Amino acid sequence: MKLIPVILVGIALALGAGWQGGPAARAQTGTRIALDADITNGVCDTVDANVRVPKGATVGVAVCLLNAPEPAEALEVRVTYDISKVTVPERPDDAPALDDNPDANAGATTFGSQNLGTGWDCTGFGAIAPVGEDPGTPSSDAHIVCNANLSSPDEHLSNGAMAVIFFQTGSTAGGVSLAIDPVTSVAGHSGGDYAECLPTGGVQVPCDGATLTISGEVATPSPTVAPATAAAASATSAAIQQTAEAGNNGANAGGVLPAETQTALAQITPANPATGTAVAQALTGAQAAASSEAATAKARASETPAATPRASSSTTSKDGGGGNGKTIAIIIGVVAAVAIAGGGGAYYWFRMRRPT
Repeated sequence: MKLIPVILVGIALALGAGWQGGPAARAQTGTRIALDADITNGVCDTVDANVRVPKGATVGVAVCLLNAPEPAEALEVRVTYDISKVTVPERPDDAPALDDNPDANAGATTFGSQNLGTGWDCTGFGAIAPVGEDPGTPSSDAHIVCNANLSSPDEHLSNGAMAVIFFQTGSTAGGVSLAIDPVTSVAGHSGGDYAECLPTGGVQVPCDGATLTISGEVATPSPTVAPATAAAASATSAAIQQTAEAGNNGANAGGVLPAETQTALAQITPANPATGTAVAQALTGAQAAASSEAATAKARASETPAATPRASSSTTSKDGGGGNGKTIAIIIGVVAAVAIAGGGGAYYWFRMRRPT
C-alpha cells in the first residue's frame, strides 16, 4: 500500500472502519487516475492527454480521480517530469498546505465542480509538505500527501481533480512526458486503498499520464507592476499639482476634484484600481482641506485694513494660508504608501527547493 502508513493507521484507529469485504469488493468498473493537461476547457471534465503550450508559460495540469466508488479521504500523488524542459515552482509550505504546488483541490483555490471537502491537511501530519521537485527521489517529481480530518472527515470528491500541478515551461521546444508514479494511491472511508497505480494490497486502476508539447512560440508576458506604477506616478504627479493649485486658489470648495485631475486619475485606475481609488480619496480629502484653508485666508484678508499689504499667492503658499505645502506633503506620503503596498501585492514570490 503506497499511502503513508501512518495516515491509513490513523484513519483506521480513529474511525474504526470495517473492510466491508476488502478493497476488491468495493472496486468499481471505470475507476482510474489520469492527468488532464488542459484545464482551460474544464477541470477533469474532458481529460486531455496532450496539449500544445508556448515557451515560458505556466501550465496547470490536473490529477483527476474518475468514477471512484466513494469519495477520497486520503491520497498520495507523485508525478514525474523532465526538469530540463519544465519546472514546478515552489510555494511557501504554510500549514495546512492546501494552496501549495501541487495545489490540493481544497482551501482558498478549488478546481471544478467537486472539491476534496473541508478540514483537509496536506502536510503529511507535519512531515511531508507538498514539493515541486522532491530531493529525496532520483527522478524529478512533484509530490503531495493529503488526508481529511480524522475525527470528523468531510470528503466530497469521487469524480474530479485531487490536485493541480502548475508547471513552468522552459526555452526548449519539444514534448515533455508527465507520468503518474506508481506510489500514487487513494483511500476512502470504508478502509484501504480503492485506487492504486501499483497494487500493494488495494485495487490497481489505470493511471494515465500526459504530454506537454512546447512549441516555438514564446508566451505573452503577463502585465507587471512596473508599467502601471510608472503611469500612476506620472498621472499622480500631475494630479497633485492641479489639486494643490486649485486649493490655493480656493476653487472647488468641498473637495470636488478639477476635471483635469479626474482625467489623470482615470489613467491610473484601469492599470491599478487599488492605487487609483486610494489616490483619488487622498486627493479629494487633501483638496477639501486646502480649499478650506484658502477660503479662510481670503476671509482674513478681506477683513484687513486697506493699508495692510495683501498676501500674494507665493506668500500664501509659504505661510500655509493656501495649504500648498501641506497638501503636497500629505499626498506624497499617502501615494508612496499605496504604491508600495500595491507593488508588493502584485508579486508572488516562489522559493525553489533543491537537493543539497
